Amino acid sequence: MTRKVLYVVILTVLSLTGCLSFHRPQLISFRDPAFSAVAYGRIMVIADIPQWQEGYRIEERFVELLEDHGVRAVSAMKFMPPTRTWTDAQRDQVIQANSIDGVLRISIAAEGKDIRQVPLETTTTHKKEKEVTRKGDTVLVDRRITQTEGGYTAEIPWRQYDIKLVDAATGKTAWITSTSDKRPLETSVVDALINDAMLK
Repeated sequence: MTRKVLYVVILTVLSLTGCLSFHRPQLISFRDPAFSAVAYGRIMVIADIPQWQEGYRIEERFVELLEDHGVRAVSAMKFMPPTRTWTDAQRDQVIQANSIDGVLRISIAAEGKDIRQVPLETTTTHKKEKEVTRKGDTVLVDRRITQTEGGYTAEIPWRQYDIKLVDAATGKTAWITSTSDKRPLETSVVDALINDAMLK
């Protein structure tokens, strides 16, 4: 792996995971006053992501985290496979048939790429090497090695998510928040749900 590729990989990982930040503030969320006394104990997770493989992984991670906190949760794709086209009415039937009281819906609000300039850097190192002269003597020779790195631009992808918890009985949104991929999506959202007492 070249140094240029390695730099881009490291920069991308830092951008996506938020490793440059040591403190992650809580998500800003809003709970609808009409659902101020409502908590949800059986949640279906729906990831409205164009790439179904990515959506499935997101759903499964949410399910795992929710169940770790004692909440019964299911992945929507296990009941509504992406091989079919589902109408809202059909989705409602599946939700009712599985006694779902809350639907956690994750969708992409915006996405794009940031262009970052990687500065040009030149480093010089010295290395002692043995060399045999014409007379047959062995001497130490100072070798100077100069390397140049950077001097290019890197594209760093980013994504913004909208998350809502929908009351299954009424179809109304009980809770909303948003986040970016600079913080752990599933952990941040589940923590916010717990802090807002939306789970039981």
